[in-house]
Amino acid sequence: MKVAIIGSSQYRKMMEAHAEALVCGPNSPAGCVVRLPILDDYNGTATDIMYRNRDNIEWADEVHLFWDGRSMGAWGDFCMAFALKKPVRAIFLEGRSMMDSIRDYASQHFFQFWNGLEMVSMKTGSDYPDFLDGGTSAGGRKP
Repeated sequence: MKVAIIGSSQYRKMMEAHAEALVCGPNSPAGCVVRLPILDDYNGTATDIMYRNRDNIEWADEVHLFWDGRSMGAWGDFCMAFALKKPVRAIFLEGRSMMDSIRDYASQHFFQFWNGLEMVSMKTGSDYPDFLDGGTSAGGRKP
């Protein structure tokens, strides 16, 4: 099995340990070969990093992800794996994403000011069709 590891730079040691376990561990698949991602400290351009990581993803049978929920490079690599229809295993996902921060902040401050009221649930785009269709649902006028 060929595995490409993708992820955020701060997880380099975790990714290296994971690669070592895949190749040399007692439960490692026979003939497992691993490629680590090219990270931000690579002595090339951002485009070079994208090409090299894409080559690793294309080569792989499976992609393993270590992501902090914020790294745009790791997100781009994930999107490439998705577009190439590669199976992705989320090995490590950091729980501190921007969405988590917004939810936490909103819930804390909502209850400080509106004690006793229920918090409004998170809405999605489909909850606001009049904004998505350019305002035509709101009597044909744009907001």
